[in-house]
Amino acid sequence: PTGFFNSHPLWAGMWAAFYNRSTGTFSTGNTNTGSPLVFTGENGDVFSRVMGANYRYRFVDNRYHEHIVAPLSLQFPGSAPHPFTVMRGGNVRPFVYHSAFEAGLLIDDTGNYKLQSVSGVQPMTGSAISKLQFSSGGTTQVQIGEVITGATSGAYGTVIGIQKSSGTWAGGDAAGYLFLKQKSGTFEAENLNGSVAGTNCATAAGASSALSFTVTNAEAYAQNKGSKFGVIDIYLKTYLDILQVIEAGTLDVPSVFGKGIVDLPVGTGYAGKLTGSDSIDSLLDSQGTGYGDGIDGKVAISWRNIRNRYGHIQKHLLGLNVFTDKAFRVTKRDGTGTLAEVMADGSYEVGEGIVPVTDGYIKTVWPGEIGGPLFVTKTDNGSSTETFGDKWYGPSSANNAIFYGGGWRSVLESGPFMMSASSAAGASSGLLGTHFVYYP
Repeated sequence: PTGFFNSHPLWAGMWAAFYNRSTGTFSTGNTNTGSPLVFTGENGDVFSRVMGANYRYRFVDNRYHEHIVAPLSLQFPGSAPHPFTVMRGGNVRPFVYHSAFEAGLLIDDTGNYKLQSVSGVQPMTGSAISKLQFSSGGTTQVQIGEVITGATSGAYGTVIGIQKSSGTWAGGDAAGYLFLKQKSGTFEAENLNGSVAGTNCATAAGASSALSFTVTNAEAYAQNKGSKFGVIDIYLKTYLDILQVIEAGTLDVPSVFGKGIVDLPVGTGYAGKLTGSDSIDSLLDSQGTGYGDGIDGKVAISWRNIRNRYGHIQKHLLGLNVFTDKAFRVTKRDGTGTLAEVMADGSYEVGEGIVPVTDGYIKTVWPGEIGGPLFVTKTDNGSSTETFGDKWYGPSSANNAIFYGGGWRSVLESGPFMMSASSAAGASSGLLGTHFVYYP
């Protein structure tokens, strides 16, 4: 029953947590208290605290995959701290923090790109954010959130960041870069009009350029916040899969916690939603779980303070490399390997076999101490209505990008187990973003 999970340390301990960017410290807001929590950034970046766990995996009777989890304080035969607890350093952590929202882009005054986890922003994906060089600033400073329009071209975009390289707004000679979302049209070398800053508030140097967002970019932007931040790894991702399956009582997690945003039109460029869409933040229960306002498949979902674990945008993932002609590799279970899109020698362990190069619904996963705990696909001749019910996209090359969860147009393909290796290393697209983590 629900009450069991709401009092069990591993599930009930997933409180909302807030990262103070000024002090670099975390505070937690126990949702059980009923106190209203603010997710739009006033209290800092929003995370879900994931409690450390002891864990045991066995492949039983050559048929069943057995996963057992318990609090770190509870030892049981054959158990050890789950590998997610030792990632990024090798030390066991009592808890880690998982971003509550899909990562947005934050640009500081010096032009450093950082990830943020707040409600009400456009998730950072490849080609979704543009960089526009400007000069000859007007005497009124351009503001975050205002719409900038080209006086000649009619191109426009909403400002999400400003990098001022020289001059002053008051002196009318500010110069630097504007970062724009929801851009339409192509800017020329022209005057810019602001919805707040007014007519001729700046002069564009010419066309803007779209920012890419590869997993390497995502890792770098996370670490720009601090060395303990990074892109989610395969161990934390699959540990949360296990918790969701146990709580749902079925591998068909979306049937219990919602399909997520998977039934929207393909669209062009970024055609998804803002974080915190569909009033999801105000529709959570005391444990941070809920559905957005609207039709299942078109609205945001939240499970224990993590919004859109699957669906909406596909998420970058570190710690797994798959190949067309040799066994898969995973980052070392003791946490000493260096996480990278393509892991270097000495950073990985070799798995039990080769993943399918075809695309299909996951039927079985590799048994064994490496592939079993991580749900690595062995066969993909299943369907959307049996076993996992999620899609696998096989590798297309020796080097590949790994992402998971499906996107706003995935329909029945999407769920927590959906995974793709179909793109070459360095993949960046308007559908591909990330969740990120903090390891104390």
